[in-house]
Amino acid sequence: MARATVLATAHTNILQRRSAGAPPGACFPNPARHLSSILFAVLSVPLALPASAAKWEILPTFSAEETYTDNLRLSASGLERSDWVTSLSPRLSIRGSGDRLRLDADYRPQLLYYAGEGKSTVLHSYNADGTIEFVKKTLFLDARLTQSQQNISLLGPLAESNINLTENRTSVRSSFISPVLRHDFGLDAKGEARFSYSRLEADSFIAVFDSQATAIDLKMTSGPTFKQFTWYAAYNRERIDYDQAQVQNIVTQKISAGVKSLITPQAGLLANVGYEDNSYPTIGTAPKGAFWNAGPEWNPTPRTRFAATIGKRYLGTTRSLDFSHRTRLTVWSVNYSEDITTTRSQFLIPTTADTAAFLDALFLSSIPDLAARQSAVNAFISRNGLSSSLDLPVNFFTNV
Repeated sequence: MARATVLATAHTNILQRRSAGAPPGACFPNPARHLSSILFAVLSVPLALPASAAKWEILPTFSAEETYTDNLRLSASGLERSDWVTSLSPRLSIRGSGDRLRLDADYRPQLLYYAGEGKSTVLHSYNADGTIEFVKKTLFLDARLTQSQQNISLLGPLAESNINLTENRTSVRSSFISPVLRHDFGLDAKGEARFSYSRLEADSFIAVFDSQATAIDLKMTSGPTFKQFTWYAAYNRERIDYDQAQVQNIVTQKISAGVKSLITPQAGLLANVGYEDNSYPTIGTAPKGAFWNAGPEWNPTPRTRFAATIGKRYLGTTRSLDFSHRTRLTVWSVNYSEDITTTRSQFLIPTTADTAAFLDALFLSSIPDLAARQSAVNAFISRNGLSSSLDLPVNFFTNV
């Protein structure tokens, strides 16, 4: 397939100010039924909070593309069909940050016109993520809302963008809301309790079944008192209910505990044990039983970390590797793990990388001061019109 594209982009910052209240809800567009009430709850809650200075930025962007493709539908050899495709993409990014609120919202509709086909379509993409602090360092609310277009199967034609017309692409929507309670037990321990509700929907049920889930996550970690020996204990339970009556609902739960013991200031040992009980169907060993893993951790400098473990789980031997190294201008990382995941969890974790977190790691060597680094990251994002997240692909869909 050959493709040629001409792109024009413009953006401007129409609002950059500090406000003691919440921004108008109308600042974020509503593409019909796809935007759920979760986002508006996140936007409106600051009205009930004590007034505190917050910085708000609204950045509109518009891009236009004209693309020629010699294989519009990614058909087999001999069945190709060419076309000219016009793409118009307005975009609105909203960022808010303050003592009690953080919000990153990005809405990107795309209007596509196919000259040869004589038809047009509109696709909606958005990513909104926010946190509200109701009680200082104690009670929080996290919320997230996304929609994106993804390829369904590795066995079908794999489009690199929305330009190509294939039956192997669908829109997926996810929503997530979670109140969080945190508490410090003096200097000895820190506790966190989280309850979450999530929902996942796709335009094509062949891609993934619509579902909703509730989850409870409890965790206790060692406090500042523990230096040479740190620990944690956790309990997780999730119930997934599918809209289709013929699909079996799933319950997963796990209890675990872990320790880290320093042998030297730079080197230590990691160990984790636990028990899990999952109800999803399998054709082999029942998905439950005890597990453990252990291995070394080495931090030769504040800029370098290496950790590796080996262990046992009901599915067999498991291994992991985590390496990271930071220089003045680069950040290097290598990660390897063996686990069980689902299409649903990939969208709800979610399948994006936080732009601010990525830049924060990159700027850490040159700007050690946290406040100055955060200011530099925000300025870089605003100056270059970057999205609050970087899209990452989902490998493929499965309902099994």
